[in-house]
Amino acid sequence: NLIKLECYGNQIQELPPSISKTKLEYLDIASNQLKKVPKELEKIKSLKTVLLSNNCISEVEGFSPDSVTYYDLRKQRITFPLLTYKGEDIEINLPQIFLYDFIQKPSIRLYLRGERINGNLPVSEKGVVTIPKKLLSTIKKGDDLYLYQDNLNNSYMGNNYLLFTQIDLDLPKVPENEYQALVDIYNQLNGPYWRGSHQWEKWNIAENNLHEIKWDGVMVENGHVTGLSLYYFYNVKGKLPASIKNLEYINYLNLSSSYIQKDFQGTDWNVISGLKNLDSLDLKGCKIEGPIP
Repeated sequence: NLIKLECYGNQIQELPPSISKTKLEYLDIASNQLKKVPKELEKIKSLKTVLLSNNCISEVEGFSPDSVTYYDLRKQRITFPLLTYKGEDIEINLPQIFLYDFIQKPSIRLYLRGERINGNLPVSEKGVVTIPKKLLSTIKKGDDLYLYQDNLNNSYMGNNYLLFTQIDLDLPKVPENEYQALVDIYNQLNGPYWRGSHQWEKWNIAENNLHEIKWDGVMVENGHVTGLSLYYFYNVKGKLPASIKNLEYINYLNLSSSYIQKDFQGTDWNVISGLKNLDSLDLKGCKIEGPIP
């Protein structure tokens, strides 16, 4: 005779087949660990309200929302155990929940380190989403990466997450001369005494791991250093090393200051004249002496 069942906020992973024999009108199993919507729910003709949001549902076996008054299947969090990035576009088969009961293709966005980094990703007719390599060019081990699905004004579907729990990188190492240029910058600009704001940490220069590990302020794309910022580091002082010219792929260089001035007195600024790909240069608050080439 049970007509209302509320199990919100537990760790339920599946529903028993016997649930099909009930006369439930109200079912709340939101915020649990369900992996699928079982077909047994279709047999409960009395159901009017079904709340299944905030689970881990990737598959709907056959339940139709047309048979109920209120149906909530939003905000599913599905994990993808391993993503290997090799410097090429990545294709991923979307879970069924991302495609279920949508008249148009799902709207999928990519988030890296908590920030949206694109518009909508392309999705094929077969439900395959493509992540272009240019959007992953700065990814590092330990980064947070996930796909998010808009609800497209659908009242009961969408707002789903596909979470990549482990990122594996198969990328080329940065050339030794570029790595050594960064080591020289660190050593000649008082690196051991740098302090960072905005959660920046001074570099660990013990090994060339730039292709795998994040060095704050250093941008690496396709195996080369393409950007360098010291903006959020304090206690930066000294002369820029001549080896900075080996960062030949760099297009962005920011040596400016956040609150506390940096001290580059004595630097021969001709050392940056050989950076042929440099598009953006910021030298505010650097105590520059003499002409800039």
